[in-house]
Amino acid sequence: MNYLIIMLVALMPFSSFAKSNKGNTAKKIVHLFDNATVGAVQTVLGASHIVWYMIFDDGPEFQVHNDEETEVIQMGIENSPPFFSGAYSLGLFQVGGYAHKHEGGHSVASATLGPLYLPTVGLSYLAEGHGGSFIEDWADLEAYAGGNYNVMNDFTVSPGKISVNGKDYNVVAFKYSLNEEQNAKGYGLESQKIYRWFNTNVIVPLANKNSDIESVPVVEFDLLKKEFNLIIDNVAIYLAGDQDLRWQIKTSQEYLSYDQNKFHDIVRMKAASWQASYGLIYNINDQIQMDFNVGVGAAVESLKFDSIDQERRGMSLGAKFDFNISFEENYKMTYEYEKWTLGSNTTITEEFFGATYQRNQPFKFLHKNSQLKLKLGKKEIEYETNGYQFEEDRIDFGLELTF
Repeated sequence: MNYLIIMLVALMPFSSFAKSNKGNTAKKIVHLFDNATVGAVQTVLGASHIVWYMIFDDGPEFQVHNDEETEVIQMGIENSPPFFSGAYSLGLFQVGGYAHKHEGGHSVASATLGPLYLPTVGLSYLAEGHGGSFIEDWADLEAYAGGNYNVMNDFTVSPGKISVNGKDYNVVAFKYSLNEEQNAKGYGLESQKIYRWFNTNVIVPLANKNSDIESVPVVEFDLLKKEFNLIIDNVAIYLAGDQDLRWQIKTSQEYLSYDQNKFHDIVRMKAASWQASYGLIYNINDQIQMDFNVGVGAAVESLKFDSIDQERRGMSLGAKFDFNISFEENYKMTYEYEKWTLGSNTTITEEFFGATYQRNQPFKFLHKNSQLKLKLGKKEIEYETNGYQFEEDRIDFGLELTF
């Protein structure tokens, strides 16, 4: 992997943070990329309208819709909608010539849910009707939330231990990302969107004369990791007291990822990856909350196993499950499991157990959205290819500051 190329590409978004309250150029590029890849089904359907209007009209009337306050940029086909329908959005295209901001909000959902967008729209309309569906409310939330991004630094130091092939290594992990965070609430919905730029994790061995590690054993880097969480307050079930039941959608997307693990001589590179999970949030009372989520994912990646001189390339498919219990908004326990399959004989499995204590704005001189987290976790990682198996356990005790 050419580190120089990574650094040159990584410097591109810096100028975009000058106006954090607006839809900057970097986020617009990501929006276009997402709707052209994971949202390609919607975009192709939208583009097919060009042929429709060439046949049944005098040709399409185009207009670019570039919302200065959000990441939305779309090609508008301003002709009257076909079949006497209302205006609608499909990926990178709007059809109908009105309600531009609202339809742009749909394009954000398309870029986020990818291939699950149209099934989610269909189920939402079927269960709730068009006018009362959360998909329509979500579009309004995206359209009128504006920019309202806070630029934050996220830094973590985690002393810990890594076990490989029965041998233990004492290490310290340093993690950093430059975050653009947006929180929006309205229309019975709550959303959180985080762009984690330069998402980096470097694991350094502690000095030990008996150690056989002479260099940094683990480097994990994403140019960008985009995370989204939508809470939908519309589960119509009667629950007594302070009990509450809500839907939840979570997505995670990574761009230009490079992971090097010298413990096993494995290099994993991802051009892009996408995950989407659906789940429920159940509040037992106003202090205890549980949620569980199940999802799928896809990635374009390569895996190089230097120790056995093998390499795998192509599209991998993933599945994920997570379960969380929160107490009084300060304490949280988490279990996560995910498995990726590349080809017919290569899998990557990760299992995580962890506990977190969180305090908001730990110091008054920091931003009101600042957080201090005390984290204890264990991650089990397993690579398997052609009968070869590589296993690793990581235990760390971390202090994370977002400011």
